[in-house]
Amino acid sequence: MLKFKKLYNILPLFDWDVYNLKFIIPEIFLFTSLLLLLLYGSLHFRTTKTFSNVEFTAKILLIIFGLTFLLLIENHDNEMHKFLFNQMLAVENFSTTLKIFVILLTAMLVIISYSYAIRNNFTEYEYIIFLGFTTGGMFLILSSFDFMTLLVAIEILSFGLYTLAMIKKQSSLAAEAGIKYLIIGALTTGMYAYGASLFYWYLQSTNFFVLQLHLFNEKYFSLVSLVDLIAKGHTNLLIGIILMVTLLLFKVAAAPFHGWSPDVYEGVPLFVTAYYAVVVKFVMLFTLIKIMYFVLKDFLPILQPGLQALAIASLLIGSIGAVTQNRLKRLFAYSSISHVGYILIGISANSDEGLAASLLYVLVYTVTNTILFMFLLNSDYKNMNSNDTHRVVEIADLAKIGKTHPFFSSLFVVSLLSFAGIPPFAGFFVKLKIFFVAVSAGLYPVVVIAVIASAISCFYYLKLIKAMFFVNLPGTFRLIDVKSTQLSVILWPVLFLTLFIFYSHSVNTALMECALSYFDVFHLCQ
Repeated sequence: MLKFKKLYNILPLFDWDVYNLKFIIPEIFLFTSLLLLLLYGSLHFRTTKTFSNVEFTAKILLIIFGLTFLLLIENHDNEMHKFLFNQMLAVENFSTTLKIFVILLTAMLVIISYSYAIRNNFTEYEYIIFLGFTTGGMFLILSSFDFMTLLVAIEILSFGLYTLAMIKKQSSLAAEAGIKYLIIGALTTGMYAYGASLFYWYLQSTNFFVLQLHLFNEKYFSLVSLVDLIAKGHTNLLIGIILMVTLLLFKVAAAPFHGWSPDVYEGVPLFVTAYYAVVVKFVMLFTLIKIMYFVLKDFLPILQPGLQALAIASLLIGSIGAVTQNRLKRLFAYSSISHVGYILIGISANSDEGLAASLLYVLVYTVTNTILFMFLLNSDYKNMNSNDTHRVVEIADLAKIGKTHPFFSSLFVVSLLSFAGIPPFAGFFVKLKIFFVAVSAGLYPVVVIAVIASAISCFYYLKLIKAMFFVNLPGTFRLIDVKSTQLSVILWPVLFLTLFIFYSHSVNTALMECALSYFDVFHLCQ
């Protein structure tokens, strides 16, 4: 314990170099621009609520994102590993790459959601600005190198998500979903803070490197059970780590911390659901992998049985829960829970191959989810007989689009087949990689349950395809508005899934090299 005090005596708390600010210029620029945009909106849009306000705010946000993207590219250097503010933040290649993905995903969502907002009479321009603030919060999450910095960053993200959940003030369903999310989120945040306090009491620090160094020096990797850990007097550290990991499991909606997910997905506006499911989950899944594999690497043998149990619970609850759903948003909420189970299998394998499989699964899952929600955001249709306008809400509504717009519907089918793990789409190869990794690690019961869950998922994904193309409906229907710009945005991720077989090895290698470079950050701490 004294060696950690000695390490931190070298770094006075307030000895911060202004030079460090150059490495977080993208974050500074993003937050400053958003504050100015919010100030402008509060002064000029306070008396009127029109679609032009939403359009103006969306265009300005895209410009801000474009400039932030250029600043991130400038920061992207394979050799750069920089610590900021006494090792509370770390700027390195892995986190910068993920930030670039976050900017691109959020920009795509803003482009697609704008027309959705107009069609559904949504004139609150503030939601565009909150998308920007939550993006900044995710930047800080990806750069965090201390558990308290990570907590603050997650809270910045969470406050924006709570607000987005209740942005539709007229909807009682949205208010209920937002309150549920807020209460459960506050509970898990409290658990995380208590776990961090136990960790600090044990090590006099909440730094990632200090914990990783302690776990290695104390040879936790040699302990084979919780009994051995408790016998050596490390109970408080165990409780602290479990409580802190619980918050991350809550954010990714892993069972049994998934209770909020179906209700929130169903209650919030569709573009908010898309943001939760695509961008937020992308960041939190990568953060979970980073914490488990790089920080708690030597503790994983102790956590392995628990992770396997969580993986099995997520697979079964997600797959079986999705079978019983008729409403699309709830179905995809349960589906996302089962996909988290596959990722937990890769983590629990505790190997470099498991890391590679988990990272690749998150990437393919995110791209597939992007296609799926882009389709739903553009699936408002009109009954040509009665001239009524409707949204695709239930499975039966898909039939009103499938036969009249086969090309657009086929993009949705690609995402469903990839989710189901049907070759030759990308989902098949990443699931197969997860299974191979689990078999190599000797997780045979988990693999059997995963295969069963995958078979169950094929049933409800194929049920959607059947509803879209093989159900006869009276009347004629057509989509209200699918612009060429939006269609071109959707086509790029579709090409990624369909052509994945030709460059899967290159993507896997690049992603793995980028992730393993994070190890260099810990080496620089020594």
